[in-house]
Amino acid sequence: LAYAAVMACRKALSVAKKPLEDATGARASALGALDTAMLLAYLIMQLLMSRFADRLGLPPKTLILLAVAGSGLATALTGWQASPRGMLVPWVANGLIQATLYPQICIVLNAWLEPTQRGRYMGVWNTAVPFGSLLSA
Repeated sequence: LAYAAVMACRKALSVAKKPLEDATGARASALGALDTAMLLAYLIMQLLMSRFADRLGLPPKTLILLAVAGSGLATALTGWQASPRGMLVPWVANGLIQATLYPQICIVLNAWLEPTQRGRYMGVWNTAVPFGSLLSA
């Protein structure tokens, strides 16, 4: 459920774009640029995370907990901003934070599951992505 909630946080801006345009007078292109910046930060951190996480020395479960809490905080901070410019830093931070989740979850699940079980359980686990998107809609 926590991973689905994080996926819902990722979609929050997309769902709220039209109300944000109306309330703040922001252009759709400015709000689209926010999503692009967040996803670019997510992409870069995903590529770096395997080496970065090992050097932190924290257990994967601790990183997961910190990432879930950090994503919620970053989403809330984004929502408290009055302009797309103010939303940029917390929304990009959200992308960086969320990128840390999946590699750590894979480490935890690989430790718990036999190799013959991993495909089935990872398939079930990955249903959190569309479920989280559904929650945010």
